[in-house]
Amino acid sequence: MGDIHDEIAKFAKAHNLPVEETASQKKKERHMSKRKDTHYKGNQRRGGDDLPKRVLPLYAGLGRVDTSPRPLDPTANTGLLFDKFCDHWSGVPRWKADEPPKNEKAVKHQFLDAIASHLEKNRGNITGLLSRYHGRQDRLVESLNGASCSFTSQWRFVSGIGMGHVLETGFVWHRILSVPYLPGSSVKGLIRAWADPKTDKQTGQHLGWGDPVKWEEEYKRLFGDEKDLGVGSLIVFDALPVDVPQLEVDIMNPHYAPYYQAKTVPPADYHSPVPIFFLTIKEGAQFKFSLAPRPGSGTVSDVACGFNLLRGALENLGAGAKTAVGYGYMKMK
Repeated sequence: MGDIHDEIAKFAKAHNLPVEETASQKKKERHMSKRKDTHYKGNQRRGGDDLPKRVLPLYAGLGRVDTSPRPLDPTANTGLLFDKFCDHWSGVPRWKADEPPKNEKAVKHQFLDAIASHLEKNRGNITGLLSRYHGRQDRLVESLNGASCSFTSQWRFVSGIGMGHVLETGFVWHRILSVPYLPGSSVKGLIRAWADPKTDKQTGQHLGWGDPVKWEEEYKRLFGDEKDLGVGSLIVFDALPVDVPQLEVDIMNPHYAPYYQAKTVPPADYHSPVPIFFLTIKEGAQFKFSLAPRPGSGTVSDVACGFNLLRGALENLGAGAKTAVGYGYMKMK
């Protein structure tokens, strides 16, 4: 049978005719492919010569690659350095599970200190950019019959701590100005959280801080909805610092990490604390908040109402993260 198939294959090849493979030929090809794959995996486990060497191809004259943390460019954007340039875990030696290096957390702390110092050194360059930005925004707000007001933080303030980052805790940076800020969407959400009465749908009980009567008659129109009102009558701008703020490093120290991670281990005092460092804005920072009526639907009284709600929210709820421990509370200047 093998000779007949060979003759048929030769004849088909000579006359450019298609030949359908038989079941035995398909089985033979699968068997050969399986043998080849097994041979490859076997050599891979044994380190066979037919596999490529697992060595990074570099020039011979390059020498040893330095993996120590690189210095930060003094003229670079601080926010981009924080988000894209973090290499300060490099060079940490390998360790056993029961013998962690003593300087592991210090290396992360060192990077955050370098970021805070870098922002302070760039104060002169950023101040000019920030001043021109505020000038343009003030002219825009004025053209819309809006208003601006500054609030001063009473203690530390942090925004974006839950954002993804290689050092476990994030931070919100303005991509162009390289300063921490509060996005307009966050500010609007903060105002709405203070104004919304949050009534329980089943019991009708008042759960929030807002006034249910004022919400229906006045506040609801400011924010709008998807069903009846559409877009709100109040425009909320990003809240940026009046001047370049100072940063400092704070620490969270969870004591029950195995319990939080697995939920099968009970919380106990014998668990080791795991310090987590993160950036914060030092107290006394001033932020400018701007509101304007939406053309065609908003009024100047909406701006006054919005600032009253904003003041209540910043003084009672706080902005950003960790407000339960005193972060983010601000007072009108």
